[in-house]
Amino acid sequence: MLDHVIVTVSDSTRSIAFYAQALKPLGITDFLDYKGQDGHPDLKGFGNDGRFFFWLKEGRPNPDPVHFGCRQKPCGGECLLCSCNCSRRTGENCTGAPAPISS
Repeated sequence: MLDHVIVTVSDSTRSIAFYAQALKPLGITDFLDYKGQDGHPDLKGFGNDGRFFFWLKEGRPNPDPVHFGCRQKPCGGECLLCSCNCSRRTGENCTGAPAPISS
């Protein structure tokens, strides 16, 4: 199951305004300003019901790498998060090792 997506944008203020309007008809109206720590960048998150799954990261947009976070329940039933940094150009697959997360 898709857990989250991170999109890199060159102008976060303009992008926040755009996505706030674009996501509103889908019921995605909650917003979170996440201050990066421990190597994670600052992110602007959109979601609903206290769950954030669409994130904006300021930087130089590059259409080749895209970040998807996927959730899966293996046979043991513990929820895992696999962070995938995929590239259309190189045909890469998931580069992040699955890690336990809280459901």
